[in-house]
Amino acid sequence: MVEREVIWTQTAIDQFEVLLFFLQANNVTEKFAHNITTKLNEHIQVILQYPKCGKPYKMSKIREFVFDGFSIFYRVKTRQIIIHLFWDNRQDPVKLVKLLTNIS
Repeated sequence: MVEREVIWTQTAIDQFEVLLFFLQANNVTEKFAHNITTKLNEHIQVILQYPKCGKPYKMSKIREFVFDGFSIFYRVKTRQIIIHLFWDNRQDPVKLVKLLTNIS
């Protein structure tokens, strides 16, 4: 099995931070935010073990892995998993399309 490292794009980091800020601003418990982070890390480990487990997104090289109302949009490279976007699926889908269109 090829060892891969996980690389987060700035867009993915920003979207994750927006989610955490939203949870904090709406007085969601720290435990809930911790659970999301834990599940995210667990699902990234699944992607590392089974890189093609996510479904292909449209006709691109991007794959989507959905869990608990969130999506991880990522690309598989020989030695890397590049996380392009972390997405809360309750958000505006038009915004999602715009963000994914900008991925080269």
